[in-house]
Amino acid sequence: MTARENEARDRELVSEQIDPAAILALKRLKEAHDSASNFGRNSWEFAIELSQMGHAGVDNQILRMLVCRGWIVHRRELTGATQGRRSFEDETELVFSDRSCFVITKDGYRVATRLEVQSKFVSLESKNNPNQNQSSNSQTPTELGADSPTKHWSMHHREPSKMESSEKIQESVPENRRPVWDRQRRELRLGDIVVKRFKWPAENQERVLNAFEDAGWPEHIDDPLPVHPDICAKRRLHDTLKCLNRKQIRGMIKFRGDGTGRGVRLEINHDA
Repeated sequence: MTARENEARDRELVSEQIDPAAILALKRLKEAHDSASNFGRNSWEFAIELSQMGHAGVDNQILRMLVCRGWIVHRRELTGATQGRRSFEDETELVFSDRSCFVITKDGYRVATRLEVQSKFVSLESKNNPNQNQSSNSQTPTELGADSPTKHWSMHHREPSKMESSEKIQESVPENRRPVWDRQRRELRLGDIVVKRFKWPAENQERVLNAFEDAGWPEHIDDPLPVHPDICAKRRLHDTLKCLNRKQIRGMIKFRGDGTGRGVRLEINHDA
């Protein structure tokens, strides 16, 4: 299935009346996957147990529906008290046990992201237009102005001083010596050389790459990660940059903190 066909299918799915418990399950599993990715871990190391799903109000019937959709998968945990890593074995597709654990699939992650974007835009619409009618809540993310779940602010949305700085850098650095973040292929390149390739979504890492790409790859950007009341922003940025520098095919691009915990510096080594 092509990317366009996937997008059309996702728009159709998110416009359905999806059970709130299913949305909650996707949200929690997406967050678990992002946490695993940010720490350079396998998704299964952050798999969520059946009991945790139940405590959150997600019953087995909802989980079976999500499995049938292909949005989540489950396995039985075998981890013993003395083991250093979690281990699992396959289970029958729709049969759960008290040791069943769940992770989100690529399709589920994509749908969860679209639902998240839709929710944010509907919330914004409601705040700006408190008297709007109910029909607006059924709009898809694209109708609400989100071309894709990975779309971020462009240079045109930045403060004038930052735009000017980025434009000067774009003019002074030849294109073949400037990094490129290919959102479609999910590749970070320097010229024709692939520096890093993402097989799975990594939301925080991709936010940093999106910010650099949109700004024209300046030497410094402010922390682009959204504020979260329960997360230490400095620690999250540090962990994200650490993951960005990890598992590079060619270690030619390094991301460093700026010493304040609120910004990112770019280092390029063309000879690496």
